[in-house]
Amino acid sequence: MSRAGGRAGNENSLTQQLGVAGHTAAGYMSHFLQTSPLWKASEGYNSLFQTEASACTTDDIMLVGSMLDDKDNSVRIQALNTLKAFSGIRKFRLKIQEHSIKVLELISTIWDSELHIASLRLLNNLPLPDFAHPQLRRVMPALMEILQSNYILAQVQAIRLLSSLAQKNDLLYDILNCQVRKELKRS
Repeated sequence: MSRAGGRAGNENSLTQQLGVAGHTAAGYMSHFLQTSPLWKASEGYNSLFQTEASACTTDDIMLVGSMLDDKDNSVRIQALNTLKAFSGIRKFRLKIQEHSIKVLELISTIWDSELHIASLRLLNNLPLPDFAHPQLRRVMPALMEILQSNYILAQVQAIRLLSSLAQKNDLLYDILNCQVRKELKRS
């Protein structure tokens, strides 16, 4: 059986279950994640087995990635956790990397510790492509803000990301020269 034929005949595909594009992610996320292998990913499991993931396609990954644009942070967090679980599977990694710019944008524009943790966990699980480097430079101040926050898990994830980015020569300068705000004097 050819790969294309196998994908087209996959009745468990999330995109086939949805049937209609354009609906909001909030209405579908919990129902369809619970009826597919994606539910396990959204519940915080670290990875999926190849057999569990075989029921999903790259179209499903794109659908989950589109949920990063949802207004509800809980939907975004579920989508990030799902993408992280699938990032360990080679056939999905490139499709997930396509969403790295959006994930970096979420880190720099929304101040929510749970969203930061889920975003940073996903980024730490992916080899970041070169096309993401300009956005990484813009997100450095947000990463420094996370380091100064009171959220230890977010701090740990930010340090993990920064330490892996420091190994890239073109980003090391930006990391070392990022401005960090001074601590306020306490009376």
